[in-house]
Amino acid sequence: MSNASKYQVVITMQQATADMLNQNGFLLYGFKAVSGPPSGKPVVWFATSDYGLNTKVQWSEFYKVFTSRNTDVDFDTQISVDNDYPASLSDVLTVDSPTGTGTVADGGPEDAISVVNATSSPFSCGISQLQSDGNYAPLAVFPLFGNSEDEMVPVEKVFLMFASQTVDTGTVIEKSFSAGILIDLTDAPQDASGALTRTVSFDISTSWSDGHATWGTVLPPNTDLVPLLISGQVPASV
Repeated sequence: MSNASKYQVVITMQQATADMLNQNGFLLYGFKAVSGPPSGKPVVWFATSDYGLNTKVQWSEFYKVFTSRNTDVDFDTQISVDNDYPASLSDVLTVDSPTGTGTVADGGPEDAISVVNATSSPFSCGISQLQSDGNYAPLAVFPLFGNSEDEMVPVEKVFLMFASQTVDTGTVIEKSFSAGILIDLTDAPQDASGALTRTVSFDISTSWSDGHATWGTVLPPNTDLVPLLISGQVPASV
């Protein structure tokens, strides 16, 4: 993991847009895609009022795998991370206690982080990713039934939106609050710091823009985020 890739999305905006967003209490929300069991749900990865004319959303390929004793993954549930462990791709967490704890070892699919529930107790599980502030935050949550296995593949796609609603990180959200943009960082160019970078712009009246690039998809309010971020089904741009 010492050679983990670094990623960033640069958001540019004009002064008038920044002022209007700030005056009306808008937050920048971020979600990150995870391919996994279809019963999974995306959660708020970050929510921040720390934005300006040039805003960098940054992360690295460092992960933790977690379990939760809360089996509810319905809309508006805030996920509790009861147990978490550093994990790399191909690692498997084997849960062997009714508290959801276990041990992590290599040996799973090379592009996935897996959780094997060796007990009859149900849990939920997921993966968290390192953000630029040094904290790990959940990306998605999946039901973990007794004597079953979940395989989760981190995907370098992020969904960003500005919204005035206040929702805590780690909360299950199924539909977007406002217009947003899905950004694919696969094969993104490196900037001077070595971070794989995409640049987009936002205007409070005309919404998001990626300069007509193929790696960005602008989506309307109330977009269903579950197929977008869990199953990888990308609707056409609007």
